[in-house]
Amino acid sequence: MTHVAYKGGAQALNDVMGGQVQVMFANLPEVLAQVQAGKLKALAVTGNKRHAALPDVPAFSETPFPGMTARSWFGLFVPAGTPPAAIQKLSQAIVQSVADPAVRDRLKGLGADPIGDDQPAFQKYVNQEVARWAVLVKQSGATVD
Repeated sequence: MTHVAYKGGAQALNDVMGGQVQVMFANLPEVLAQVQAGKLKALAVTGNKRHAALPDVPAFSETPFPGMTARSWFGLFVPAGTPPAAIQKLSQAIVQSVADPAVRDRLKGLGADPIGDDQPAFQKYVNQEVARWAVLVKQSGATVD
């Protein structure tokens, strides 16, 4: 297998659907409609468990590659130095929004798994992800060109 670096998912998706490449890792919202329409076949999801939007697709934890757990996630970031009161207000608004059933349903319909953590919980998650990936990058010997 040869890695092909794309600048974005759309071009990679077009090449998979056009038969120029055989496989890709993709964010679920990017490919969910094509999978549900039968235009793409999902082989596995890279989480610890199956995704609610694709319950018949195994998680990597169920395959011979159980350590292949990665999730795509989205968060809202502000510039360093933003006043704590502003961060708190924004955090409360996000938690409230993601708790709204209509918002949750819309996000789930897009293939997302809405969590809605407050700022301290999200910061903890980001720190854990940075530490996890830093180890893997170091082990791989990858460098930024």
